[in-house]
Amino acid sequence: LEVLDEYLEDDLLALDCEMVETMGHRDELAHISVVSTKGILYDKYVKPEGEITDYRTEWSGITPEIIKNCTNSFPVIQKEVFDLLTRKPIILVGHSLENDLSVLKIVPDRVIDTAVRYTHPTPGFKHSLRYLTVHYLNR
Repeated sequence: LEVLDEYLEDDLLALDCEMVETMGHRDELAHISVVSTKGILYDKYVKPEGEITDYRTEWSGITPEIIKNCTNSFPVIQKEVFDLLTRKPIILVGHSLENDLSVLKIVPDRVIDTAVRYTHPTPGFKHSLRYLTVHYLNR
């Protein structure tokens, strides 16, 4: 995995995954992005192992055309992401990371999850990333 060294100067990396639903109502990884403050470190589509029953295009942006041409397998992507996240001590940041890390089957040491950090007043609910962006960043 080739990554520009200057992109790895940050101690903070953000991760986001997009999943599709496959037979048996399983979530499988279809797209992953890892960024630093310097830019995009890693951005790849993944061909799910199971038969896709829901692309979740409205939320994921994943379409049959994207997956049809994809050749990246989950084990290869998982290893590349693990290697990237363990090259040096980092803090991993994201929103509702438990879903992303669960589908990746990776358990990093240091995590900041904005869905956990900025709690919703109603137990069992989470603020959307859109709400947090508007409320805390005025964007």
